[in-house]
Amino acid sequence: MLEKSDIELLGQMMDEKIGSSENRMMAYFEGKIEPQLQLLAEGHQQLLETLAPVSR
Repeated sequence: MLEKSDIELLGQMMDEKIGSSENRMMAYFEGKIEPQLQLLAEGHQQLLETLAPVSR
């Protein structure tokens, strides 16, 4: 049976692994996904301006 110290150690190890995974996911998102979303938003904005220009 696991001792309290074993359970605490497992908890710490899981926290470290989860933290590392979160960091990798954020780096991927910021490096790959976010720029693509930005390009998509800019393209969408250009389409809106072309199809429905703002009256001035």
